Amino acid sequence: MHRLSIIFLLMVSGLIQVVNAAETIGGYGIPYTARLVFEKSDINKVANSNDKNLTVTSGEALLPTKQANASLTALTVPTVKSNGWCDTAANPNTNSNDCYGWSNQSQWFLLDLSKLGSRKVWLQISAQKDDSSTDDYLVPALTVWRGQQNQGLPGDWYPNKFQGFNSKGTPDNSLKAFWAWNLKPLNNNSGKLSWATAANNDDKSKVTLTQQVTLKGGESNFLTVILGSDNQTSLNQNANFKFLVRLSSKMPTTDPGDSNTPPPPKYDQYNCLIGAECYHPSMGHCMPVNSCEGLTGANKCLCPK
Repeated sequence: MHRLSIIFLLMVSGLIQVVNAAETIGGYGIPYTARLVFEKSDINKVANSNDKNLTVTSGEALLPTKQANASLTALTVPTVKSNGWCDTAANPNTNSNDCYGWSNQSQWFLLDLSKLGSRKVWLQISAQKDDSSTDDYLVPALTVWRGQQNQGLPGDWYPNKFQGFNSKGTPDNSLKAFWAWNLKPLNNNSGKLSWATAANNDDKSKVTLTQQVTLKGGESNFLTVILGSDNQTSLNQNANFKFLVRLSSKMPTTDPGDSNTPPPPKYDQYNCLIGAECYHPSMGHCMPVNSCEGLTGANKCLCPK
């Protein structure tokens, strides 16, 4: 059974039914479209495997475990607005002309990684055009925050590129403070930005963020993902999307869902990459093949044939 979508037990007439779905959250500060819960078994041991991808598509019916009215009505994933991720009219500052995002024109997802404990894991988040949709309005864009906002009232705007935060991810007070005070940039350092837009790419059909994330438990194991569209030629059109999440124990080299994914690498009994690494018994770890050449006796590496 596929485990990446939220798996929950639904009590119906005394029967237990196992359902793959996403959980909506009632009463939260941010109106998250869905809460997506991950298990340890959802981590791909093979970097580029698509076997355990989570996929949510606009128009899809998600059956929630709990909503504010305690009903079990299926939630239909909404669309986004074609320029809702980047609009200068959303900017709340008078000293800046940068574009901000509209909160109600983007979709907010909560990634619940609390069951993964403390570890490092490779995280890929991808926003793509929905192949089954006929509209061509989506130019996908993403912003990823650490934490969850479960208090207060949501504001109309959000800093799509961490405006108002310095390089250490803390508020710099030069711009209006973000209303979601529980959220911090996932990683705002140069070269590891946690926002991206396909508007800057030759291929405007998808955008993917890939990062190794350190989970320390507690609030650090919750991520808020904002998915929007950065189409500056088509305003306020409804745009369908596909949202994918992939967790891997090893660094991936392809985007989630790529059909041309190369054959998965093979590992020996010592978890060494076959063809590239050999196991060194006395040192107790894998070494590059060329580092093992010429070693003999107790220093000899174990290389699979």
